[in-house]
Amino acid sequence: MKSWKTPTLDQVKRAVALLAHPQQARHFFDRLENPLWLVPLHKLKCFANPPEPIKDPDRGTIRFPAWPASRYLARVGSNPAIVKAAVGIALKLISTKNITVQEDLADLALSLPAEQAKRLVQPFITWVPTRYRLLLPKKLGDLVTHLANGGEKDAALRLAGALLKLVPQSPG
Repeated sequence: MKSWKTPTLDQVKRAVALLAHPQQARHFFDRLENPLWLVPLHKLKCFANPPEPIKDPDRGTIRFPAWPASRYLARVGSNPAIVKAAVGIALKLISTKNITVQEDLADLALSLPAEQAKRLVQPFITWVPTRYRLLLPKKLGDLVTHLANGGEKDAALRLAGALLKLVPQSPG
């Protein structure tokens, strides 16, 4: 394990000030490995505004933009020094309609000890009925296994039940 230094709030503020364009944010978050930046970045509201889905009514399409901040959260959130903060941040992002951000949060849950991951199950269940799928159902299915193997059988059963619930097709 690497020995990480905790950044000062001033260091984090200077770094965030340089993230004016999406490409800069992507470059920063994709290369940031130090998990100890998570809490100061959260204090500066870097995890406050996940991108919304982008609809193109002329083409009849919808796009779910990637969010570098949630990828960083998923990548470093299982570090024991910040795991509780990571789960807290994830719980604040549950209302996102962006499937790629939801998938990142599912990746976070898969990297956590089952005891911590179970805290995300009930909010994740709210995502199950969406008509846009991508990889989310597979990741949530993997989370069922992860929870069961980690001794969190009740949480695993609740999530499995939501994933396997029969929903009648709408006519037309």
